[in-house]
Amino acid sequence: DSAYPNHPWLLMPLRNSTTPEEVYFIEAHGRTWRAVEQAFGLLKASFRCLDKTEGALFYSPWKVCQSTVAYCMLHNIALGRNIPDTPEEGEPAVPPDENPEMRTEDESGKE
Repeated sequence: DSAYPNHPWLLMPLRNSTTPEEVYFIEAHGRTWRAVEQAFGLLKASFRCLDKTEGALFYSPWKVCQSTVAYCMLHNIALGRNIPDTPEEGEPAVPPDENPEMRTEDESGKE
């Protein structure tokens, strides 16, 4: 992808392939790139907090990697248990801690 700069640690597709091996590499790279893009698209749809960063890295690379693994695990658990990634009809999309209607008595200050 031309959106990324060329670095020694970043594999970029070849621009002008001349050998069958290079053609194979370009095709494999494209398939892998599409799979990764689709995976991150699914994660962004399931965990909306990931779609709000606009590409900024708010944590260390190590912590981002650990968080990404956790999001993938949660996504796979949800898939395995048929948990929808979007709220059901009538179910609020606001997290319980931000929605007074969903707070418990202790959280809302009522006795």
